[in-house]
Amino acid sequence: MRVALLAASLSFLAISLVQTQLLPDKEPFPSGPKYLIGHRGDAGELVEHTLIGYQRAIDAGASFIECDVVMTKDCQLICRHEPDLVATTDAKTKFPELVRNYTIDSTLSGRGVLSSDLTLAQVKNLSAVQRLPAIRSDAQSGFSGKVPTLQEYLDLVKGNADRVVGIYPETKHPTWHDRLELPCTNGTPFSSLLLQALEANNYTGPYNSPAWLEQPVFIQSFEVGNLKALKNETDIPLVQLLDAPTTVIPGEPTNRTYGNLTTEAGLDELATYASGMGPDKQAYILNVSDAGYYYNSTDLIARAHRRGIQLHPYTFRNEYQFMATNFSADIYNEYDVVYGQLGLDGAFTDFPETQHNYLECRSNINASNPTSNPNATILVSADSPGGPANASETLPSDRPWIIAHGGASGSLPGNTLEAFQRAIAVGANFITCEVVVTRDQQLICQPSPNLANSTDAHTKFANLTRTASLGGQNISGIFASDLTLAQVKTLTVNQTNGTGRDQSYNGQLQVATLREALATARNASRVVGMYIDIVQPAFHNAIALAEEGTLQEDLVLNAINSTGGLPALCSDKWNQNPILVASLSQASLEYIHDKAAVPLVQKLSANDTSVLQEAYVVDRLANISSYAAGISPDKALLVPNNNLNYTSQPTQLTQRAHRLGMMVFPFLFRNENQFLLYTFGADPHRELDYYITSVGVDGAITDYPATMSTTLNCKLQDPEGGLKPILLPNACSASRIAPNSK
Repeated sequence: MRVALLAASLSFLAISLVQTQLLPDKEPFPSGPKYLIGHRGDAGELVEHTLIGYQRAIDAGASFIECDVVMTKDCQLICRHEPDLVATTDAKTKFPELVRNYTIDSTLSGRGVLSSDLTLAQVKNLSAVQRLPAIRSDAQSGFSGKVPTLQEYLDLVKGNADRVVGIYPETKHPTWHDRLELPCTNGTPFSSLLLQALEANNYTGPYNSPAWLEQPVFIQSFEVGNLKALKNETDIPLVQLLDAPTTVIPGEPTNRTYGNLTTEAGLDELATYASGMGPDKQAYILNVSDAGYYYNSTDLIARAHRRGIQLHPYTFRNEYQFMATNFSADIYNEYDVVYGQLGLDGAFTDFPETQHNYLECRSNINASNPTSNPNATILVSADSPGGPANASETLPSDRPWIIAHGGASGSLPGNTLEAFQRAIAVGANFITCEVVVTRDQQLICQPSPNLANSTDAHTKFANLTRTASLGGQNISGIFASDLTLAQVKTLTVNQTNGTGRDQSYNGQLQVATLREALATARNASRVVGMYIDIVQPAFHNAIALAEEGTLQEDLVLNAINSTGGLPALCSDKWNQNPILVASLSQASLEYIHDKAAVPLVQKLSANDTSVLQEAYVVDRLANISSYAAGISPDKALLVPNNNLNYTSQPTQLTQRAHRLGMMVFPFLFRNENQFLLYTFGADPHRELDYYITSVGVDGAITDYPATMSTTLNCKLQDPEGGLKPILLPNACSASRIAPNSK
């Protein structure tokens, strides 16, 4: 998998771009789809419509680079998303006197600075800025360069790649531009001015002709009339863009809507003048409910293909805000539908590197169909997978382990049997149970002793609300230690991370016990391990000591022992029934180490920076290695944030732990873009790939085991995938993991 990471500082933006001499011996253009269209360049990672963004899209593997063409007051063609420059430049600051109200095509109105009110010299005084600063890096705004002209765009695409890359200009609002009647046009229609510029740069020829393959080009427009006019002027292939189905097509003599173009008669008409269609993906291809769930697809692609019309929908973006909820914030799931099932010809994307990686990995994809009923409950039980694992099967040692945090907790409410089973089904090697203790000393799987946030305890046991000291803070809540297991079993679990996640299972699934989780792992059809995280032992043990109960650690050991014994790491029994016990509490792990051979993992919070300080790191890690087989650091301890939300240089923590024979399992990997540094382009696969390939971790704790499974499968298909055996053999040979003799 390609990992082209952005530099951590703005010095990245100072590279020299424009070397416009045509490079010899270019790799030829492929003679057929699937086409990767860099939407306004690499708009997801760099400021849109900038030369550096176009270059980044080329480097990321784009087949075509898009330029939305608008015109200046002196009839120069430039690349901008709209004639209003306010959202994508600092025009409002530089030319406040030119701010005015406007209406374009009767459907677009606002207040801003229009390109048609500025000369090219004035436009070149502007700086490009981030259009979506709420979810994308604003660090490059003002530093990404000037607004490019159409000619600069053409020169860069022709001259700055070692392969043939196509162009994909859009005639933006051609009817509106023509109505401006700028004197410098001499009456030439806006679209014809674009065509003249293309022909002057040798862009010509019908689709897949030798001339076209040498310099590929599509011309796109939201208007019908100007495409029909262009059809009479050029043999360059044309693409009809589709706005919302109920929107009236600009420039039409009637009030015909875009939806009309997708009828049988509309498609027949479209085929007479256009080679392709560019529909909004969600309005025309993916049926998504009002609640945000994908449930099936339309037949538009198939109907268009029967008429020889290509489909290039827009816009595929990595951020969960632009995806159906049940795609699990992983655009590979969306691509599986449109490429794997529907046979899409190409797609506009803000993140060309992600689409490139996807197509490279799944060139022979047979996508599985996402559930057509997103609200259907998956009914499983602890013994449903079909019996114990094959006795000859062990955990993989040729790739990092997938450790499913609370099961598939990104897709379902975590720490439930359904989430555990889903995780196993998608390839998890371990499922985690975060262990807390009930009033009758039963172990349940929940992220905190306070059940108020993760369950409906606040409605069913509101009378038990109290304040308790938890992790050094006074917390008001409803605590597992105040409920019996029978009472806990009346609760249902909620999706605790609401932003961008499926809420449809809330109120349906029960809290799982540790014993149920252990049974689910043991009864899987392959070897699946149990990763037990002892949560807040000081809180639980203070209660146990006051009431002469059993310590949390002993309850855990008893549960493990009753379901298969306490196997030492790498023993035959462990290989068939893998167990790892983790905690943030060193005292808790040392207590277990003195009593049993079960392998331990020391969790390290993001605040535990002592492990990174040279004066302490060796002694600290050496001390940990005396009782633990591995560490589980917050991923920020391995790859710090540079304070601009990009990666800094990785630390040496992984290598130092490995030298001491310890495995490294960082946490927590989540697909949603708010949990990803900008370096990774809102792509969880790129983040996982980086930690696996560049940092060298032995596994990862993730809310989305299916995503990590896909990442690993992609890397296994890649002869240069960079997978390394995990450190397990070294850990197994270390005598330090044996319990102390007392």
